Amino acid sequence: MGLPTPTFLIAILISLSVHEWAHAVVADRLGDKTPRAAGRLTLNPLAHLSLEGTLAFILLGFGWAKPVPINPLSFRRWRFDNMLVALAGPGSNLVLALLTAVIMALILGPNFDQQLTEGTPLLLALQQLGHNMIGVNLVLMAFNLLPIPPLDGSRMLPVLIPQSAETMDRMEHSGLLPIIVLVLVDMAAQSLLGFSLIGWWIDVVTTPIERLFDMIMGIV
Repeated sequence: MGLPTPTFLIAILISLSVHEWAHAVVADRLGDKTPRAAGRLTLNPLAHLSLEGTLAFILLGFGWAKPVPINPLSFRRWRFDNMLVALAGPGSNLVLALLTAVIMALILGPNFDQQLTEGTPLLLALQQLGHNMIGVNLVLMAFNLLPIPPLDGSRMLPVLIPQSAETMDRMEHSGLLPIIVLVLVDMAAQSLLGFSLIGWWIDVVTTPIERLFDMIMGIV
């Protein structure tokens, strides 16, 4: 596996910062001042990126940011408001992907995602950045919607399916163990069956959105 391109790293830097910032802003608006006290109400990447997660992105192409500290007891409707805070992260990635697609279409045309064969180095880099921004944000959105702690989807599930609340709470105390198990199971499925569970989930979530983007690009 080669090192990620500069445009990929820029896309990751922006996307993760916006994702965590969105969590912090919504929590603050709902009455939890913990993110404000932690200095997370900012788009400055230095406030959100972790050293280990950043190195993982550079070396492996996959990593993480520092989670925004949240105190659900500060919320008036703690479980519902906690869901809104969780939804803010993937929601921000969806909005950022859409904004990128519209901006790229206005600059490069509606077929900006097709490989340019001619153009200045700046236009080629801009096209690659746009492609990476859309892809990174859609993958971040879909992956974080998985209903597995500590991902954002696990905080939405108890509101949508109240019977799952106790299970999610127990899994939450396991830290990153559920994610590690998921990744190991996914690796085993790819090795034995040639099938990626995570990839399947991302395709299910992102394919309809990509079709919607294509329709919007046709209008732009």
